[in-house]
Amino acid sequence: MTTRQRAKGDTRVDFNADASYTCTHADPTGVLQVTWQRLFKDDSVENLATYSKRFGAQIIDPHRGKVVFTEASLNSTSITVKNVTWADEACYICSFNVYPSGSIRKQTCLTVQVLPKGETQQVVTATLGEDAVLNCELMKPKDVRQVTWQKETTGTNENVATYSKRGPNVNLPFQGKVEFEDEGLQNCSIVIRGVSRGDESCYKCLFNTYPDGAISGITCLRVNELYGPSLHITQTNNSHTTLSCSATGRPAPIVTWEDTEILENSTMANITHLNGTVTVTITSTLAAFSLPDKDTRVGCMASLFSGCVTKNVSMVIPARTQASFAGEKWFCTCLQ
Repeated sequence: MTTRQRAKGDTRVDFNADASYTCTHADPTGVLQVTWQRLFKDDSVENLATYSKRFGAQIIDPHRGKVVFTEASLNSTSITVKNVTWADEACYICSFNVYPSGSIRKQTCLTVQVLPKGETQQVVTATLGEDAVLNCELMKPKDVRQVTWQKETTGTNENVATYSKRGPNVNLPFQGKVEFEDEGLQNCSIVIRGVSRGDESCYKCLFNTYPDGAISGITCLRVNELYGPSLHITQTNNSHTTLSCSATGRPAPIVTWEDTEILENSTMANITHLNGTVTVTITSTLAAFSLPDKDTRVGCMASLFSGCVTKNVSMVIPARTQASFAGEKWFCTCLQ
């Protein structure tokens, strides 16, 4: 890095707010092009935009409308990422391609957060397929005429449901998916049935009051996923028994053995996938001389960081006198 280049930008931004980044280069001499990229946690890099004298400012598909240039020149460049979501969490890199010295880069990393706003503010976490309850409550009594729930999407808010003295009403696209849990003009809750990735968003409740106008609160829904675990056992007569347990989830699952007394040499490996899920695998060995004198059940457990979702799988290792032939493999998958 050279001290002649400077970068600044947002490191923490509210969900659905805009994030802005600026890079400057003291001397534009020899600068052929400026490129904006973002670097994800799995080390993948995505091109966002470029600027050059020949081609001008270019936003690369599919980022048109999502990323915009607010300044474009060979010594100063700025972009804005509109309506950020958790999918936009990354490190944003600006590269000045300089002749003949090459590329000079700076980066700023973004974390998307939820900050207090309005009367109600929280994050609700649900696992794929579960129901999620979103609550909204006025802290002080008001003359409320109607409560409106909206789903915040890119560039707009979509009306989900309303409640007034006339009763509840769920808008057509959400019927069968969203129901009222608690109906009231001071405290109003909805439930989203069988959440999917498409339900992951922030939901705004609006208390339309007289004479104060609208009072709003935000509840953001985050959807977790957990697949597995699966257990593999490879047993040989003369060397070792190898046990491997894997699970895939979002966020990365915690994978552990339920009984480690007879296991040794444990290693852990992670693989991050393009859809944001992570596969975690724990592998351990059981020396031949440590084979149990009786059938022994070995199990592993996969859970998410919140601890709200846990899945188990187990398998029996035969006693030493019943050890299988060399090279035999067993496989078991959790069906929960």
